[in-house]
Amino acid sequence: MWAPQVMDLARIRQVPGLEGLENRAFEASHAHIHPTLTHLSRVMAPAIEKVAENVYSAVGFDSANSTFVIGDDGVVVIDAMTSIENMRAAHTAFKTICDLPVKGIVYSHSHGDHWAGSPAAVPSGNPEGIPVIAHRQFLAEVGRI
Repeated sequence: MWAPQVMDLARIRQVPGLEGLENRAFEASHAHIHPTLTHLSRVMAPAIEKVAENVYSAVGFDSANSTFVIGDDGVVVIDAMTSIENMRAAHTAFKTICDLPVKGIVYSHSHGDHWAGSPAAVPSGNPEGIPVIAHRQFLAEVGRI
């Protein structure tokens, strides 16, 4: 039976190069955002957390997370946050751990916090044709938003 792995988050968050990064998630109180969400943003420091061997999660850069999976010759990005600026900060921080190129992006679903920052993970205009993997209704669902 699977059991969750307990990790020392204080130790994991000590990633060299992240000390100067500010929390890029939404921190200010707002009438349209539940107070518990802004509280979480205020206490969530930007970090690259090791989830498993060759799997890292970028947290605290945005209200959404992004996952980086390291392969033999490149990285697959799973979900790409809500903005290019936040994803760029997370990708820059991840490069202190692994500087392999992004070889693919996966969108877990069509909500904007899973794909809007993806231009920061690929070269401008995607000249290398990095594949983007999403379910077959992805574009139709994004078009409804």
